[in-house]
Amino acid sequence: MAKKLVILGGGTGGLIVANLLTDYYETVVVDRRKETVFQPGQLFVAFKGESPNKYKKEIKEVLNPKAKFIQSEVTKINLDNREVLLVDGSKISYDYLVVSLGVEFNYEMIKGLKENFEKFGDYYSGLESSSKFYENFKTLRKGQLVITVADPVYKCVPAPHKGAALAADTLRKIGSQAKVVLTVPFPKVYPAEKLADEYEKALRKHGVEIKTMFTLDRIDHKEKKIYSLEGEELSFDLLAVIPPHKGPSVEVEPSSVRDSDSYFKVDKYKLNIIGYDDAFAIGDNASLPTAKSGVGAHLQAEVVADNLLGYEAKFNGRTFCPCISNDTASFVISDYDHPPVRVRCSRFKRLIEEVFIAGYWSFLKYPRIWRPLMETMFEATKPSVLGEIGW
Repeated sequence: MAKKLVILGGGTGGLIVANLLTDYYETVVVDRRKETVFQPGQLFVAFKGESPNKYKKEIKEVLNPKAKFIQSEVTKINLDNREVLLVDGSKISYDYLVVSLGVEFNYEMIKGLKENFEKFGDYYSGLESSSKFYENFKTLRKGQLVITVADPVYKCVPAPHKGAALAADTLRKIGSQAKVVLTVPFPKVYPAEKLADEYEKALRKHGVEIKTMFTLDRIDHKEKKIYSLEGEELSFDLLAVIPPHKGPSVEVEPSSVRDSDSYFKVDKYKLNIIGYDDAFAIGDNASLPTAKSGVGAHLQAEVVADNLLGYEAKFNGRTFCPCISNDTASFVISDYDHPPVRVRCSRFKRLIEEVFIAGYWSFLKYPRIWRPLMETMFEATKPSVLGEIGW
């Protein structure tokens, strides 16, 4: 009889694990939503007015039909008893567990942030909030759109930069006189030194004003200003905030397997939850010394799947995160042993991202078919291969 694999979360990482292993395990996927979302698509909804339907599908559409899908909310995980408790009181036992529940956003942490989210939406928290943001964005004809990062730890590190570039492009295209200002809590516009100058040059080319060392402290909607911990203030007409993050709000026994921000402590190579060889955490809800990204979740899913198939596999911390504008792109390429290499913006790299967007649902549903191609790409762009010259 096949052993039981329970996967919590129907995003990129969870679905790739399921679709790689369903032929070998009795597989159950649990998610509180019936749909899975291509999160980078939120940018195009928020800044170009594209339909949210383009960037979401029902989980059952992209899940191997041999797997079972349960739409429910997880309330407790008991690692010692190998049990998952659902909101309706039912329990699911498992032989192996993969936790890929993503992150949650803390709108209460910063004064005025919840009010801002309710008023404007944002391009970061979901398709619905992206649609709401676009309704505000498309009428902006003067003044300032401010995009600000509330906390240094957030998923998709280039997300603020992509948003600023796309916003500036669209505003120029519609004849708006509004200015785009990007604030970050770092000494440079990007935390990786070899990319900072490249991204600053690209953003300034798009007409984006940059403010560094600006750590958001509070938002005053009456005055239409934001204030930093460093003592600066900045006026806005429309404000998009990358909100503070935290791990998923689910009770876990023992609680010691999570850090102070509720992320799961894992072995950075094997990805098992510390102290357990039958439970893994991947994607954004894992506490790892690397960027939180969809590509990271994808590669981590492959490592977990390989280990559960009996192979010796290790995650090397690899990143391959796109930073795009309308016409060019760059990538954040690094691993545990190499900081991000210099990757220049180019039209060719933007084409690579378009191919990825077009193929995303197929990559998700048929990871075994696409894996050789992906491995070839990652091998050719290894930081150790690109070296000091970059790409």
